[in-house]
Amino acid sequence: MTFQFKQIGLILLIILTVTELLLTLIIGVNQRPLYQADDTIEYLLQSNQQLTRFGNQYDVNEHHMRSAPFPDDYFGAGKLRIMVYGDSIINGGTKLDQNEIATSLLQKQLSEQQINAYVGNISAGSWGPENILEYIRKHGTYKADVAIVVLSSHDAFDVPTFTELGRQSHPIQHNNFSFYELYLKYIAKRSPFIASANVQQQKKAIQQNNENNKLTELILSLKKQVKTILIVQHYSMRELKKEALPLGHKIINKSCVLTKVICIDLLSAYSNSVKNIYLDDLHLNTEGQRLLSSAFQNLITQNVLNEIVYGNSVEN
Repeated sequence: MTFQFKQIGLILLIILTVTELLLTLIIGVNQRPLYQADDTIEYLLQSNQQLTRFGNQYDVNEHHMRSAPFPDDYFGAGKLRIMVYGDSIINGGTKLDQNEIATSLLQKQLSEQQINAYVGNISAGSWGPENILEYIRKHGTYKADVAIVVLSSHDAFDVPTFTELGRQSHPIQHNNFSFYELYLKYIAKRSPFIASANVQQQKKAIQQNNENNKLTELILSLKKQVKTILIVQHYSMRELKKEALPLGHKIINKSCVLTKVICIDLLSAYSNSVKNIYLDDLHLNTEGQRLLSSAFQNLITQNVLNEIVYGNSVEN
């Protein structure tokens, strides 16, 4: 009987070991994008990452962007430089391959049009206007010709909390074991105390943001450095079903009117899509990223390419 138990134990150990190796070496479960804390930005992606998780490539360049490295001619006179700012909506996460996110698709579309362009994806999960503003203050706009900022309604109320980065949401190093990674990501729950604290932080964030609109400050900062600024409003699946415009989008619209920048509402584009464009209530799947990329392409064609390629004057 003891011998049988040992055999069963050995078989289970072999199964667990083989499964762990499969999850780690083949599927890349423990290869989540890594973040670093920052004293003003709050956090950002660690630079120079090349990961493969669930079969999807996830690359971060030398400037903390989910984009290809800067080409040698990046600062050249004939280069169209486009920077897209946002949170997990444009970042895509590891559920989407590098080639499937909207910024990569836009890069490809411009290349097919024989436009010498570079598209940067400056984003991180749960970033808001203040995170983006502080990134620009610290790293600049890399001489961008175009800045596109993608915002959701909740971004109107988002402010950094500077809480310690954790393994569940913003890991700073890879776990050695994939089973432990799965436990942290899908099984371990945050304590009710932490959840309650987050609610209080959100309420405080709303109050602070109503007193000091960081989105307006972000746009004004961009206007000093970038010729063309485009604000793009993203909608969740639930928001598409509501008749009234969410409060957050009204606040974003107000900032756009105040600063006199182009504000594009994707409500109609999303609503008219005949295909499912969502991974969940908020995030876009491959089809959604294609739709977002097409919106970028149309905006650039209408507001940028006529001026840069054909020499026509276009008002921002």
